[in-house]
Amino acid sequence: CILLTLVVCIRSDQECGVSCEKEDFSSLSLNLRSDSSDSPQREDKLIECAKALPGSTDCFDTIPPKEFVVQFHLANGQKFAIRVFREWAPVYAQRFWQVSNLKWWENITIYRNVYVNSSLRFVSQFGLSGMPEVDKVWAKFKSSNATAPALKSNTRGRVSFSMGAVLCKQGEGQDPCASLRPNCTATDYCALGFSTEIFVNYANNSRLDSHGFAPFGQVENFEDMENLENPESGMTVLDSVGERLGRQYGEVTELCPKKPSADASPYCVYRNDTCAGVDVEALQKDGNPYIVKGFPEMYHLRIVHADVFT
Repeated sequence: CILLTLVVCIRSDQECGVSCEKEDFSSLSLNLRSDSSDSPQREDKLIECAKALPGSTDCFDTIPPKEFVVQFHLANGQKFAIRVFREWAPVYAQRFWQVSNLKWWENITIYRNVYVNSSLRFVSQFGLSGMPEVDKVWAKFKSSNATAPALKSNTRGRVSFSMGAVLCKQGEGQDPCASLRPNCTATDYCALGFSTEIFVNYANNSRLDSHGFAPFGQVENFEDMENLENPESGMTVLDSVGERLGRQYGEVTELCPKKPSADASPYCVYRNDTCAGVDVEALQKDGNPYIVKGFPEMYHLRIVHADVFT
């Protein structure tokens, strides 16, 4: 699902001042095959757990610890961590606990990087598995309409689940958002429906709080876990990824005009009058081979695995 809160925009390579590094991605197809050598077993397990009854201990559909940390390893050797606080948003903490223990975060691309520079940035989004059948069954069986109030704000470094949206209707007739009160207090739309995709706030996006996007954790530097009040220290890695991929590929195609437009804003990147961003429907349909073929630098900076610490 897509985080439906952006005014989409355009930025050409020239305007961004992009300097695309030329790297050798010739071995990526081979690497993809080797990365996926154990994928049948892992894919079967993830499909099994998507269809499992609620509360399955084999599938980690259990109450998570009050606090836990997931450390993410990127293909380029860099690391970042997300510390989760169950009391912030229990329903979202539980889903993150489940997928993290199921080794969901293997060969996951950070496919959405809404980032131009330190003054103009929004979110980083990831969580599609890169295996079409897995994403399909999790969307079918594990999409949830459970909600939670935003006890913490969507400030820089905070992490929330990506969700769909319900448009609110004022005046006569029943308001579709009525059942989502008081977790959503906005009058234009309310967030509803989540599965496996999360987003990290690059900036202070506290405007999302009233819509029902409830943070469940924050990015930290795993090497400095004592400094809990400084999520900034853990954002260095994601900033470098976001700026590099944001300038190279920009916003996803679903949130960009098909052609450059003077009234659009700066997150969308165009080459030869075509949006350079990821087509989310194509990613869901074709999986990681779509990324390898069309977005080699993105695959080069993918999440290769994650470790859970309690």
